[in-house]
Amino acid sequence: MSSPGLFDFHVHGGDIGRTGEIADYIRLENLSGLNLLSIPLTGFPAYVGKLVNLNDAVLETKRRLNNDPDVSVPVYAFGSLDNRQAPGGGWDPAAQVAGLAETGFDGLKLWEGKPEIAAALNLMPDDPGIIEACREAGRREMPVIFHVADPPEFWEPEVGELSLFGKSVPAFKELVQGAARLCAKAPDTTIVFPHLLFLAADLPGAGAFLDQSPNACFDLAPGNYFYLPLSDNLSSARDFFSRYRKRILFGSDAFFFSDKQAPIPGDSLKGNRRRCHRLLNFLQKGAGEEDTEDNPYPLTRDIRSSVRCLNLPEDLQESILSGNALRILPDTPAEVHR
Repeated sequence: MSSPGLFDFHVHGGDIGRTGEIADYIRLENLSGLNLLSIPLTGFPAYVGKLVNLNDAVLETKRRLNNDPDVSVPVYAFGSLDNRQAPGGGWDPAAQVAGLAETGFDGLKLWEGKPEIAAALNLMPDDPGIIEACREAGRREMPVIFHVADPPEFWEPEVGELSLFGKSVPAFKELVQGAARLCAKAPDTTIVFPHLLFLAADLPGAGAFLDQSPNACFDLAPGNYFYLPLSDNLSSARDFFSRYRKRILFGSDAFFFSDKQAPIPGDSLKGNRRRCHRLLNFLQKGAGEEDTEDNPYPLTRDIRSSVRCLNLPEDLQESILSGNALRILPDTPAEVHR
């Protein structure tokens, strides 16, 4: 299933050599636009490479795609910070954001709210440097996408190698509260929290966060965790999507990384297309017993191998699948200056 009005707001880049695959992805999924994300690497556990972020590859990929006559849709790019001096002396995130804008990035990608990175860098979502970076982004009309927390079950010992139990990382609730304080301190900046801010199992809490933070949005890059809790609460999920239809963006979480550079593995074009199809089907297909998608989340797959779909009405889909992304992004991507 595909949609001519599908804008993928959450695609990871980092390997110039995969530019052609991304062009194929745009064409095969009939996308109306794509947002390519860098990630910061400083502070990521077990990363031993020399790169501080994936900005150079992401920006060059954006340039090539927007200059490709066979790619007829806009490609945007969000750059990441250099955190080698965070939060010590000499770290000036706001100046870095200004530099990102001048080189042709359209927004800021923060990964510093991921628990182990936050701990390694001694940063909370409302760290003064992060606040100033977000304020500078707002002054330049650059949206921010900020990964904060991880699935709540990661703080439990039962999840095995994924567990954060016993590690010196911020608590889930502390990270979400820090995100709310950041929104309040950078009120003129649109801040998008991917993965529904990991609140899919607490939709009242997710709604309260959005009500408290009028400049916040969520994207649907699933991280795969949210299919089962949303499916188990179909009525509440539909009500949530309806109420906050102007605050939710489609994102596949596609991984066009190079395995040699990124701390998390890339996925094939086929695998990335499957990610996109699964999420789109989950939003669009009927909610009958036969209207299901596979459950890709390893921690709940044994509980239920398939999930019922949301069957969102078409008028609601239009905002989520493309309208909201087009509203918060500039009409055309910034020109790349290298």
